Amino acid sequence: MKRIMTSLQSYLVVTKHEATVLLWLSCLMVVGTVGSTFWPAYSSHAHVPTRQIIDMLDSLQHSAVHVTADSTDRETHIPTKPSVPTSRLDLNRATPAQLESIPGIGPAIAKRIIESRAKRSFTSVEDLLDVKGIGKKKLERMRPYIFAP
Repeated sequence: MKRIMTSLQSYLVVTKHEATVLLWLSCLMVVGTVGSTFWPAYSSHAHVPTRQIIDMLDSLQHSAVHVTADSTDRETHIPTKPSVPTSRLDLNRATPAQLESIPGIGPAIAKRIIESRAKRSFTSVEDLLDVKGIGKKKLERMRPYIFAP
């Protein structure tokens, strides 16, 4: 070992401590190379394809989910968005929950519609253009689900 150290020092023109560090790094590289050759690079946990994860998340979006919170068997209900209305909603009578069931309407816009309705009744669907957050495109997406007398 002493012969290797002295030859390494004289060949590279380094101090004894530098030669020791270089020798250790070389040994670690050899061990790493040999180890990766004999131990295949595999994971012990299962891999799930991305498409399968996306499909699972999409299915959760459309149904209620019960998650066990801890060992005491308490369950947490994760609410889902109400389903799309099957009949058209009267803008002057719809509740916030009914308004939120319309595609493109969330809690904030539903609240603004209710506030605008409190000031004056809607006489046509186009009156929704006065509500902040509703433009022409959103109104056209909402039109099949709403009416104003």
